Amino acid sequence: MPTKKKDTIRSNNGSEKSILSALKDITHSDAESYFIIWKYAPELLPNNENIKTFQDLKDNYKNFDTRTEQSFEKALFKEDVQAGVRYLMKRLDGKRDIDLLNKYYTFAMDGDVQALKAYMDFKKNFFADNETDELKEILNSANASVNDDDIDDFQMEF
Repeated sequence: MPTKKKDTIRSNNGSEKSILSALKDITHSDAESYFIIWKYAPELLPNNENIKTFQDLKDNYKNFDTRTEQSFEKALFKEDVQAGVRYLMKRLDGKRDIDLLNKYYTFAMDGDVQALKAYMDFKKNFFADNETDELKEILNSANASVNDDDIDDFQMEF
């Protein structure tokens, strides 16, 4: 069974939310969410081929009526907006990791020995099992103190 990642935002029914929906939850603002995506990952915007400038963004989405690009740039200092940017960057970084792994694999299959070594090293970390970390977290939070009263109650029968 897949484990929940700490950085995954889930809906009420347990399915993973889209990046845009997650940003809306984090920033509490549709306009700031669209701005973050436009600024850092414009390829994720619906109709992204038509949106090249801030004015295009403003013309395509109704939430931008009175705000300027400068006001959104200032909003980047807000804690929730920064949390949204960090979330998006982490998701983009995961995608880049996958692309890098595929690139190493392609070069390795073409006979590049250094690419094979890089692929093997990268793969080892990329596919590292998080379950041991989760187990360590559970064990670290467990109460491991021994109560002398508990020892007296314990008996082994054969």
